[in-house]
Amino acid sequence: MATPDEHDVCEVIKFHGDLENPDQMVLSERDYERRLSLETVMDYRFRADLLGRVVLFIGYSFRDWNVSYLFRLMNDRFHNLPGSPSGRRAYITVADPSDFEVQLFRARNIEVIPVAGRAQADEIAELLAEMQH
Repeated sequence: MATPDEHDVCEVIKFHGDLENPDQMVLSERDYERRLSLETVMDYRFRADLLGRVVLFIGYSFRDWNVSYLFRLMNDRFHNLPGSPSGRRAYITVADPSDFEVQLFRARNIEVIPVAGRAQADEIAELLAEMQH
């Protein structure tokens, strides 16, 4: 059974891998397609997180077609999910978003957190620091 403190835990998942796990890195179109199969252990974990947690994407945009595809798939299958005080299941930081980009993300049930492109790293660091409180 989960203790109350476990619900306050923030985890960072690098969906495209990192240097410590080179076999999971997404470097080629084939790697990208493999990630989109959504059939690895990480994918099952990610889907479970989307169903039961609020997720913050950092460093993605609608130019990353896997984000668009993933949320279209999740919304088609599950529609509105419980567990988010705002009714949103996910948030995304976007540098200098246009109104059009904001509407695209909202159509996928993702709320945009705008950050200034020229100060993106600093503003994301501030956002993460605020989330710790």
